[in-house]
Amino acid sequence: METICKKCIKRGDKRWTPVEIKEYKKIFSRLPWLKNNKDKKNDNTITNIAGQLQLIEFFIKLNIDCEISLSYTDYSWVDEITGGTYCDFESEIGPILTKQIVCAIGAVVEAICYVIIKHNNIDLPKTICKKELVDNTNLSVMLNVIKEKSLLPKSELDLCFHIKELRNRVHLINQSESDVEMFDWNYSHSTFALECLYFLLQRWLNASDNFMQVHFPYIPIPLKREEILEESRKGWEDLEEMEKQSDIIAKNTPQIFFIQLGLGLEQESLYIIKALTNAQLHICHPAYLEYSSKKSLAAQLTIIEKFSFPYVLIFGKKESLNHSIIIRNMTDKSQKTIKLSEELVEYLKKLE
Repeated sequence: METICKKCIKRGDKRWTPVEIKEYKKIFSRLPWLKNNKDKKNDNTITNIAGQLQLIEFFIKLNIDCEISLSYTDYSWVDEITGGTYCDFESEIGPILTKQIVCAIGAVVEAICYVIIKHNNIDLPKTICKKELVDNTNLSVMLNVIKEKSLLPKSELDLCFHIKELRNRVHLINQSESDVEMFDWNYSHSTFALECLYFLLQRWLNASDNFMQVHFPYIPIPLKREEILEESRKGWEDLEEMEKQSDIIAKNTPQIFFIQLGLGLEQESLYIIKALTNAQLHICHPAYLEYSSKKSLAAQLTIIEKFSFPYVLIFGKKESLNHSIIIRNMTDKSQKTIKLSEELVEYLKKLE
């Protein structure tokens, strides 16, 4: 296993190395705005993008090695009904790294937006810097230019606007003790920023999921694809009615937490989660199944107990083969195995 920990390296683990700058240059030469372009400024821009991506990769690796509570670890969970992402963090480092990741994502989008505008030979508004007139490369300004000139599809532009808004929000937070206590609202935003970045890179590079996993392994594949794209189309305001309906369901049904045991079951797990949510059951699950599923059942249950979930669904390889799932009562520790059928929905709806 690759690691940044000196003690682990001394014990024989392989030293972690980030994706190299030259590899990023090869990848980003696929961008339609940089193909067959020998411009020195564009080369510097790609180097800047590569540096920001290395920074994101480092922070995520730091999180994994040190088990710092960030939004995309097994310490966080998603409520399918309310759409919220929640996290149990034990130190101030998690929020600080989260802020840095969101800012780095914003810098990547900012650099690419600049390349898009220059490729189309469009002049940016000017601003004064050190008594000189220079291009105003503020992300808000560039996104308004891109919108006005229709340089990107609306769905991609909406994702860029979301990232801009997320970066603006985390910039307002200072690292005082009271501010760190406010950071729980920010965890869902940092997760959303990573998911937006995944979609943008995948579209701009015309890349498959396999390509993304090979070249950007530190950006997890978003689990809630349809919901993310729908949110980017609707915007922030149009979600209010959906949230009202979600609150009604959340108040009238118990929270049921979904656990996946073992890797390779993500698609089956997502199918089950979506089916139960569509049946108006209050299902919650780890923010990223591929991280949490590496943990033992005991380790996952220990985390879940902190949030007082009354019921847990357990789905592993044995259950996958038998087309079943385990329902565990966290109050009296009893459990029951039920087939994956309409009987499961009916049974869960009777829980109180």
